[in-house]
Amino acid sequence: MSRDNYFLARIAATQLQVDRELGRLARLCRVELPRPGVAERVLRRDASVCGTANALAFAKLQGVLALHYVLQAKFATELAGGAVLPNRDRTATLR
Repeated sequence: MSRDNYFLARIAATQLQVDRELGRLARLCRVELPRPGVAERVLRRDASVCGTANALAFAKLQGVLALHYVLQAKFATELAGGAVLPNRDRTATLR
């Protein structure tokens, strides 16, 4: 296995672990992440999307969701051959 293939496999494995934790925390908080706009509200720390009051789990959910998007962007960049992808200003959507 080449170094590049190994690196992509490691990123994919890490992404899988993060996604499993994301699902676990979403169930724990009773948050329906696939529904439109819910992920954005979680990233903005809007706890009103929770079906239960668990501040610690919601804080972890927000952090893991942010990590999910960072890893997804890194994986996409590596798949593109290391080319720099257009940078979207995500901070504007988090305000």
